[in-house]
Amino acid sequence: MEIAYANKRVAKQFANRMELERRYGKSCAVTIMRRITDLQAAPNLAALSFSEDPSARCHELKHDLKGYLAMDVSKSRRLLFAPGNEPIPTKPDGGLDWVRVTSVVIHRVEDYHNG
Repeated sequence: MEIAYANKRVAKQFANRMELERRYGKSCAVTIMRRITDLQAAPNLAALSFSEDPSARCHELKHDLKGYLAMDVSKSRRLLFAPGNEPIPTKPDGGLDWVRVTSVVIHRVEDYHNG
């Protein structure tokens, strides 16, 4: 899958392991890098459903984060990203077509549970 970043600041942050460790701790940094590797290795978003690592738990978000997807990084933190395909592939019922999503845009790591 093709990976892009929301902006240069995000790209710089995710390209630097030391920055990730400083910001999120060593364990989270390792997991973040593993999630990005998982995304890169997948031919499409649907392939993540069959990932060998069920702890990744790729899922669509709702409410004020609708349009984003997330993968677990820690108990509370998630890697937030959005489909990068233009237009965004949808099924006839309007839902996201995971099979046709072949590009994602990474936005941030966040704990959105307490906000």
